[in-house]
Amino acid sequence: MKGIITVLILLISPQVNGQEILYSEEKPINTSKELKAWCKNKSSEYFLAQNKTPYNWTDSWWNEGGFLFVKGTWKVGTEEHIVKCRVRRGVAEKYAAWELVKK
Repeated sequence: MKGIITVLILLISPQVNGQEILYSEEKPINTSKELKAWCKNKSSEYFLAQNKTPYNWTDSWWNEGGFLFVKGTWKVGTEEHIVKCRVRRGVAEKYAAWELVKK
C-alpha cells in the first residue's frame, strides 16, 4: 500500500511543479514602458506572420485610473497601420489586449 501511495505522489508531483512554473512565468505589466514593449512585439509578430515587414515604430502612451494605454504606428510597405494596446496595471501579459485600428 505504501508503495502505491509513493508511486502516485511521484506521478502527481511533476504536474504540480509544472503548473507552478507556468504561473510564475506570467509576467505582469506594471509600467507604460513594459506595455509599449509588449505592444510593439505582439503587433510586429502579427505582420511578420503575414510575411510583411513592419518598420518605423512610433508610439505614445497614457494612464487612466488603473489602466495603461499605448497607441503605436507601424509602416508596412507604403501603408501606415495604427495599433492600440491596453491593460490594467499589474496584471499578467495574457490579459493585455491589442488591436489594429482601421483608418
